[in-house]
Amino acid sequence: GAAHVERLSAPVVTTVKVYNGQRKQRCLGAEGSCGRDLSSSNRGGVKRRTLRRSQPKEGGCLKCSNTPAKSGRRARNAQQADEPGDDEEIETHGPLTIRTADVEIVAIAKNPQACPKCLQGGTQLLCMGSWELSRHISKEHPSVDVTWVCGACQRRCTTLRSWSCHVPHCKGRQEPKDLPFKCEHCSLSFDSQIGLSQHERHVHPEVRNDKRAAEANKPKGKSGRRPSIWSDEDLLLIRELESEYHGARNINERIAEHFPDRTGRQVSDARRQGLCRAPRERSPQGPAEGVEAIEEVDEGEILKGKSWCHRWRCVGKRPPGEWRERTRRTSQSPALESSSQQDRECSPAVGSDEQIKDSDDDEFSDALGEISLPEPLSVERTTISPPPRDDWKGPMRWEICNASEEAGSYANWVTGLQELVRNNVLSEIGLDSLYDQLIQIMRHPSDDNEQDRLQLNARGPPRRGHRKNRRRRRLTAADRKRFAFARCQDLWNNNPKKLAELVIANDLSILQRRQAPGRTETQTLYNELWGRVGPNIEAPRRTEDPIHVSRIFTPITPQEIMGRIRRIKNDSAAGPDGVTKDDLRGRGVSIALSKLFNSILLAGYYPKAWRENRTTLLPKPEKDPADVKNWRPITISSMVSRVYSGLLDQRVRAVIKQCDRQKGFTEENGCFSNIQLLDDAVSNAKKAGGVITILDVSKAFDTVPHAVIQGCLEKKGIPETVAAYISNMYRDCSTAIRTRSGDVKIGMKRGVKQGIPCHLSFSIWVLEPLLERLQETSGVEIEGMNLSCAAFADDIVCFANTAPEAGRQLRMVADYLGRLDMSLSVSKCIAVEYVPHRKTWYTKNPGLEVNGNTVPSISPSETFKYLGAKVSPWKGLLEGFESDAFREVISRVQRLPLKPMQKVDLLQMYIFPRYTYGLITSPPAKAVLKTIDRIIRTRIKEILHLPESVSSSFLYTPRKQGGLGLLEVEKMVLIPALRNGLRARQSHDPVTRAAMNSNAADDRLKSYADALRLHWPLTTEELDTYKYQLRLSYAQKWAEQKWQDQGVEEFAQDPVGNSWLQRYDLLPASRYIDAIKLRTNTYPTRALMKIIDGRVDSSCRKCQGSSETLGHILGRCRYSKDKRISRHNEIKDLLKARLAKNHQERTEPQITVRGQRFKPDLVVKTNEGRVHVIDVTVRYEHRTYLDEGRTEKIGKYRQILSSLRRDLHSNAEEVIPIVIGSRGAIPRETRKALSKLGIGKSDWLTISLIALRSSLEIVNAFMDD
Repeated sequence: GAAHVERLSAPVVTTVKVYNGQRKQRCLGAEGSCGRDLSSSNRGGVKRRTLRRSQPKEGGCLKCSNTPAKSGRRARNAQQADEPGDDEEIETHGPLTIRTADVEIVAIAKNPQACPKCLQGGTQLLCMGSWELSRHISKEHPSVDVTWVCGACQRRCTTLRSWSCHVPHCKGRQEPKDLPFKCEHCSLSFDSQIGLSQHERHVHPEVRNDKRAAEANKPKGKSGRRPSIWSDEDLLLIRELESEYHGARNINERIAEHFPDRTGRQVSDARRQGLCRAPRERSPQGPAEGVEAIEEVDEGEILKGKSWCHRWRCVGKRPPGEWRERTRRTSQSPALESSSQQDRECSPAVGSDEQIKDSDDDEFSDALGEISLPEPLSVERTTISPPPRDDWKGPMRWEICNASEEAGSYANWVTGLQELVRNNVLSEIGLDSLYDQLIQIMRHPSDDNEQDRLQLNARGPPRRGHRKNRRRRRLTAADRKRFAFARCQDLWNNNPKKLAELVIANDLSILQRRQAPGRTETQTLYNELWGRVGPNIEAPRRTEDPIHVSRIFTPITPQEIMGRIRRIKNDSAAGPDGVTKDDLRGRGVSIALSKLFNSILLAGYYPKAWRENRTTLLPKPEKDPADVKNWRPITISSMVSRVYSGLLDQRVRAVIKQCDRQKGFTEENGCFSNIQLLDDAVSNAKKAGGVITILDVSKAFDTVPHAVIQGCLEKKGIPETVAAYISNMYRDCSTAIRTRSGDVKIGMKRGVKQGIPCHLSFSIWVLEPLLERLQETSGVEIEGMNLSCAAFADDIVCFANTAPEAGRQLRMVADYLGRLDMSLSVSKCIAVEYVPHRKTWYTKNPGLEVNGNTVPSISPSETFKYLGAKVSPWKGLLEGFESDAFREVISRVQRLPLKPMQKVDLLQMYIFPRYTYGLITSPPAKAVLKTIDRIIRTRIKEILHLPESVSSSFLYTPRKQGGLGLLEVEKMVLIPALRNGLRARQSHDPVTRAAMNSNAADDRLKSYADALRLHWPLTTEELDTYKYQLRLSYAQKWAEQKWQDQGVEEFAQDPVGNSWLQRYDLLPASRYIDAIKLRTNTYPTRALMKIIDGRVDSSCRKCQGSSETLGHILGRCRYSKDKRISRHNEIKDLLKARLAKNHQERTEPQITVRGQRFKPDLVVKTNEGRVHVIDVTVRYEHRTYLDEGRTEKIGKYRQILSSLRRDLHSNAEEVIPIVIGSRGAIPRETRKALSKLGIGKSDWLTISLIALRSSLEIVNAFMDD
C-alpha cells in the first residue's frame, strides 16, 4: 500500500466505515477518485472475482493514471459487469442521477462511492461498489428516484442490473443514421417502409391509425375489376394481333413485342379474362326475362345507410346463414313483426335528433313492447291459473312446532312462538314483539348463556362517548407519531381493506380527521335520489312457465342458518339494532332464528325493524370531500335480516334461469367470461368491422324503481305470492344517514341496499328484458355466433356490426332506462368503431348520441378499464405488470406505523390480491411472474429483518405446516387463470362456451398448462389435485435443505406449535422475528458462520466444547443450564396446577428400586385408582430426538411401576412422558398424553409458548453475553 501511495502526486490514505459494516483502507488518489483497495487480502470468505481478475501483476492502481497497460484479455475482463456482492466496479462508469423534490444531484459512480443523498445532509457514507450503494439507497432513501446513466452513450436505466448489463456492450454515443424512411414524430429512421410502419404501429398508434383511415377514405371509382392498364385502342390492337398470330407458338410474347411497357403475362391475362372481346361478347347472357337490368353501381353506395340484411340483398348475397335464423327464431307478435321489418331502414345520422325524428315513433314503441315496461293498461297480461296456495304451509308449520332440545336460554322464547303458530294467531304486531324480545336476549344474555357462547369476546354496538373539553397543548413530533400509529392500528383492526386502498392510492390523508358532509346538502341530495317515488309501471307479460310456491318457500333449517352465519365476515358492521356476528354465534341462536324465519314466511310478513337501515358516507379517493356527491353511501340493515335475505335469495335463484348475457351473481366467474368475450369481440371487429360501446348506468342500484320488481319476478316465472312478498320487502323502508350535524332520516322509495344478495339480484333482473332485446340486434360474430351485449350487474357493453346498428342499440337502452326513470351517464360511456380496410383496419369515432349528448370516444393510445381489466382499442386486453408501481406500494407499506407481521398480512391479504386479479385476467409472461415473486420475497425478508439466506420454501409453506404462508405468484396466477378457462368451457352460455373452445383460447390455456408443467388437456379435478400437491411440496422442499431442515417434519404435523405463526399477537414483534430465525435455524451461531467462512472456529464460545449449534445452546451447553431448568420447571408447575384440581399428586418423589434412585416430576393417582408417572423433557426438534426422548423416559421409569402399585394400592400404572420441542413443537403422542390427563387445548398452547419464549431468552442471552 505504501509503495502505491508514493507514486501519487498527492497521496491520501484513509480508513472509512463502509455500508456493509467492514473497515477498508482505500487510496483516494490526488483528488480522492482512485479508490484502490489497499487492505489485506480477501476477508470474511466473500469471493471478489472481479478484483482478482482486474488486478495488474505489477501492483499498479486500476484507477490512477500510472496504471500499467493491460493485455487485451485483461482489458476485456475489466470491462465485464459486476455482479451483486462484487467489490470492484466496471472501469467505464456513468453518472448517477438522484432526483428529489427540490434538488438534483449528479455524481460519478466510482469506487469508493459516496451516497449523494447523504452528502446533501452533511454525512459522508462510502459504499463498497454500486450494488452496495443501490441497496443503501433503496433501504435508507426509498422515496428517491434513482436513474443510472451510461457515461458513454447517455442511456438511462431505471435499475442497476440493466445498467451493468449495458456497460460492457456499450459502443459509445452513436450518431443517428440518415436512413431513407424517417419518422415525422421522432428522430428515428428506417431502411424500409415496413420498418417505419411497424414503428408507428407500436410507438405512435394514433399516427398509424390516422394513416390507415386516410388511405381507406380515398375517393374510389366503380367497384369490381377494371382494365386499369389497357385502353380501348390497346384492346383493339390485341384482337387484331390475335387474329394475325392465330396458331403460332408463344403468341403472348409476340403480342407483347408490340407493347414495350407490357409483359407477356399481362397480355395472357387480358386474353384469358376476355377484356379484348367486344362488349356484347363479354356478357353472353343478358338479364333474365322479366328482370330489369341493374346499372353497375358502387357496392359501397348501395350499402350506405341501409340495414345489414338489406345490404346483403343489394349485392346479390345471402346474409350469414345462422345469424338471421337464430336471432329471429323466436315467435313475435304481428306488431313486432311489422316493426322489425321497418327497423331495417336506418336513419340518416347515427343516434342524432334527425334520426329519431325521422323514425316511426309507433313502430319503435312496438319494437320495445317486449322489453320495456309498458304504460299502464297498455298490455294485456296473460291469465294463468294459480297453483294451490296452502300446500307449502304444512311443512313450514311442522318445522316451527318441532321440539328443539338445544335451544338453551331461547327455550322459553321458542315455546311462546310455537304456541302462537299452533293457535293460528300469528300477527304483525306479535311477530314484531317476538323479534324485539329475541334481540334483547341476544344482546343481553343471561349468565348461563354467556358461558355457552362460541365467541367469548362478543362485541356490542360501538360506544360513542363524549370526552370532556380539555385544554389542548401544542402537538410535538412524538405526539404526531403516536397519533399516526394509533390511527393506523385502528384502521388495521377495524377496516384493513380501506387501509390497503389508501396505500395503493397513495392517499394517507385519512390519518387526519375528515369532516362528514353537512346535514342540509346531504338531505337535499338523497331526498332527490331515494326519496322520490319511481314510475308506476305495469309489469311485462310472463315468458317463463310458472313455478310452484312450494319450490321456493321451503322450511329453513338451523344448519342453513349456521352456514350463512359462517359466510359473514368477522368485521362485518352491525345494523341499527346493534346485533353483531358474535351475537349470532351463541348457543341456540340458529334454532331460534329458524323458528322466526319460518314464522315470517308463514305469515307473509316482513318485520318492521328490518325496514330501518343506517347509511355511512365514505369519502371517494382523490375526490374533493367538500362535495357531498364525492362520498359513497353504504347502507346496511340488521344482520339478522341479511341472513334471512341471503337464504331467500338462495331459494329464488335455485329455481329460475338467468339471462345468458347477464354474468353478475352467477356460479361461473362472470368477470373472467365477460373480459374474454370483450377481447374476442375486439379481435373479430378488427377483421369484420363493428362498434363497441361501454355503457355506464348512472347510480343504477340507487335508482331502481320498487314498482317494477314484482313484474320482473313474475316474468321469470316466480309465483305471484312470492313476487308480492318480495316486493313488499321494499315498502316503507327508511335509512338514517350520519352527517357532522347529526343523523338525517330519508325514506327509501326507490333503490336497493348494496351488500344484501337478494336485493342486488332482484335489481339486475330489472335489466334482463333489455338484455334479451339487445341480443336480438346485429352484433359481432364470435365463432359463428352473434354477440350483441354482455353485462355484469349494471356494467353493460354493446356490440354492433355497424354504426347505425349501434345507434339503434343506444336508443333502445336510453328509452328503456327512461321508462324506469333511470339514465345513462353519457360522459362516462365510451364508443369505438373498427373499420376493416384490405388486410388491416383502423378505429374512428362512430358519432353516437344520446338525447343530444355525444358519446365520447378514445384514441388508439388511450385505455379504459372494464371490470378491473385494462383494455386498449388498439391492442385489446393488455398484458403486463407495472413493477415500479408495485415496488413503490410495498415501500409505502414498509413505512407505515404497523408491526412487522401486520405489514406482511396487509400485503398478503389485501394488497397483493388487488394486483393478482389483473394478473389472473391476463397473465403476463412467466419471467414477469418470477420477477414479482422475487420482489415479494426480498421485501418480506426486509420487513421481517430476515437474512437473505432464508429458504423460499419456508416462505411458501402454509402456516399450518410451520411456514410463513406466502403465495407464490407464478403458481397462484396461472392456476386460477387455467381454472377460469376450464370452467368457462363448460358454461351454460353458448357464446362463452364457443369462445373458450376456439383454437386461440385453447392455445392460450395450453400455454398456462405448459408453464405449470401439466399435460393438456386436463380437468378441473386434476388441477385441484395439482394445487393440493403443490402446497405439500413446499414443506418437502424445505425439508431437503441442508441446514434449515431441522424440525420440519415435526412442525408440519403440529397445529399447536404453529399457532404463533397464525396469531402474531401471542409474541411481541421482536420476539416474533427471533422465533422465525429459530424456526429456520438462521441464528448467527458459529456453526452457521463456519459454512460461510471455513476459517471460523465452530466450537462453543462459552463452554469451548462441541460445535456451537442451536441444538447445543438450547439443550447441552453448561452456560444455559440454569435457564433450561427454569424452562422445565415452568412447564412442570403448570401441569401440577391443572392436575391437582381433580387428582392426588406427588411432586418429585424419590423412589429407590434395586439400589437405583428415581425422581420423576409428578406421580398422579386418579379417582379411578390409576397411577400416572409423569416426567417432562424438552428436546431440540431434529431427526428422531423427540422420539428418543419419549422412549428414554418410558424405559427409565418403567422399573418403578411395581413399587408404586404396592405403595399406592393402584389397579393400573402407566408412564406418561411429556416431550416438548425446544422451539414449541408438541408431538402427536404428547398431545394424546395430555388429553388422557385431562389437560385442555388452551394449556397445550400455553406449554408450547413457554418452551418457545424460554428458548428465545436462552439464545438471546447466549448471544448478548
